[in-house]
Amino acid sequence: MAQQPDDRPQQARQWYEGGNYEEAGRLYHQLWDERGDAFPGGRYAHCLRKCGHAQAALAVARQVAEKHPDDIYVRREVIWALYEAEFKPAKERGDLGALIRIGQQMVDLTEDELPVNLVSFAVIGLAKDKMKWDVVSAWCDHVDRQKLSAEPREMDGRRVISEREQWYFAKVKSLVQLKQWEQARSLAAEALQAFPRKRDFARWAAQALAGQGDVSGAIAELETLAQRGQPEWYLLNDLAELKRRNGQTEEAYRLACQAALAFGEDKAKVGLFVLIGQIAFELQQFDVAARHAALSRLVRVREGWSIPGEVGRLESQARSAHQQANQTPLFVPDEIRPLVALCRQDWERTVPPELRPQPKEKRTPRPRTETDGALHTGRIKMYNADKGFGFITADDGTGDIFFHISSVRGIESPAPEMAVQYQVGEGRKGPAAVNVRAAPREK
Repeated sequence: MAQQPDDRPQQARQWYEGGNYEEAGRLYHQLWDERGDAFPGGRYAHCLRKCGHAQAALAVARQVAEKHPDDIYVRREVIWALYEAEFKPAKERGDLGALIRIGQQMVDLTEDELPVNLVSFAVIGLAKDKMKWDVVSAWCDHVDRQKLSAEPREMDGRRVISEREQWYFAKVKSLVQLKQWEQARSLAAEALQAFPRKRDFARWAAQALAGQGDVSGAIAELETLAQRGQPEWYLLNDLAELKRRNGQTEEAYRLACQAALAFGEDKAKVGLFVLIGQIAFELQQFDVAARHAALSRLVRVREGWSIPGEVGRLESQARSAHQQANQTPLFVPDEIRPLVALCRQDWERTVPPELRPQPKEKRTPRPRTETDGALHTGRIKMYNADKGFGFITADDGTGDIFFHISSVRGIESPAPEMAVQYQVGEGRKGPAAVNVRAAPREK
């Protein structure tokens, strides 16, 4: 009697390709149990993952991989099951140790850019939040920066920096924090070539130069940077620290007070307040030193942070020195708001009005431009799926017009020569096609 053909593989494939992962998984489960082949085993694990059973998918994927260790597709199933079952939960609970351990397992299983980059940037992000700069630097090295996109991205309707710029920010900052000055200087220069308008790279390059011993050269670079637009408080803070190291105490004090007046949260400036207090102590302005040490202490208490020993020592020494030098008692409020008001008087006495940061003019939001009301027709000239934009050649001969995928309706993947209809609205850089739809077919 002739053996009946087994139609389960074909049926499983149809269900799988149709997105019916539950039924497909049931058949692939049977085939895996009966035959032990890598293909149905990997597909069974994939179906479990697609149905939301990440832990079961991981267990099956590991069983299949143990039997077929050289199968690249099975290995990929292990990687993505690990990601769903263990890596994502560790990321959500902020467990850096688990994230590193699981991420390393995933990286050891593959050289594919997508999972390696996804895992690496997740570890880098959490390590940055926890200021674990050695971890940040090490995981940056898992990523090939030259293969990362240098184009800005759209995330949740917002324009964000490119992956390559994100990598440079993490790696250069980690090298500065780790005081690896030579590498930091070199990489900051490379980042500046790729992104010349990013001031942080120039600032870190100067910090690295100072770390290598060229304080005067670093000051010159930061002063040049400060002349290009209104300087940020942390740039002025850097200059103040370097001027102090260079013996320019009065200038350092003015710059530090200027930094305190510049826009920025007080919790970010706790180190700046200590710097002002230290310089003021050197200038024998003991009351100023005591106020700023107290301000740093109170902000730290409010934020629930520990208080470094240098803060307590500075405040105690400043109070004692003031008492010895003056007959009048020292008044230092024990609340942040009145203390900030007193410290602001110190800053404004030191910084002339023309050097104080000027408030930025509020821009009136530009009203959203409506469409021209007319319905235009044309054909897709090109579409870049990675970047989400393309151009339409208008039928009326007026040339090409830009469109973004967010303005496309009812077309899953715009393709060259596709006939479309659209309206014209105002984009970020000029006229753009909006409400782009497939043109109705002629009867």
